[in-house]
Amino acid sequence: MDQNEKDILAVIDRIDNWKGKDIRYERVVGGITNPNWEVSVDGKKYFVKIPGKGTEAFIDRKNCHQANLIAQNTGIGPAVFYFFEDTDVEVFEWIEGFKPMKFGDVLQKEKFYKMVDVIRKFHRYEEIRLPLTQTAFEQTFKMIRLTRELKGYISPEIDRMEWLAKRIEEAVMRTMITLTGMVPRWLA
Repeated sequence: MDQNEKDILAVIDRIDNWKGKDIRYERVVGGITNPNWEVSVDGKKYFVKIPGKGTEAFIDRKNCHQANLIAQNTGIGPAVFYFFEDTDVEVFEWIEGFKPMKFGDVLQKEKFYKMVDVIRKFHRYEEIRLPLTQTAFEQTFKMIRLTRELKGYISPEIDRMEWLAKRIEEAVMRTMITLTGMVPRWLA
């Protein structure tokens, strides 16, 4: 038994409602930073996300949990059944028949407009506020800084890429301010 299997068994053991029931589990292929699992409890399926080792340096899991609650409450994401603050493990409703988005999906008009609609629903939700908000630019610069600090792989073109990202950010901010007279709430 490897560490990932020990981790899923520890999660299963923590959930009182699952004790004494017929439980089966299987690793879900995919996941960039997390070992993910399909867990069946008396035939009802759940999705269990266990944060990957060391990912806390890059991902604020408490913020992600709040985002998942917003997605749940707006109907754009699955139900969240459990969140363990000490391990950042989340247990979700299993959703059948859905596929993860692929990069090229944004080029398909129908999918693009659905994505825009989902983003609008998420950002218009007022009852939960994310504890951490960052622009894509802030996230990019943070990842570059962390990668340098942790001595991870850095492209030989990183200086040029970072310079270009800063110029694009400046242009976007200038355009937003010029067009609206102020910075939009979701960028502030």
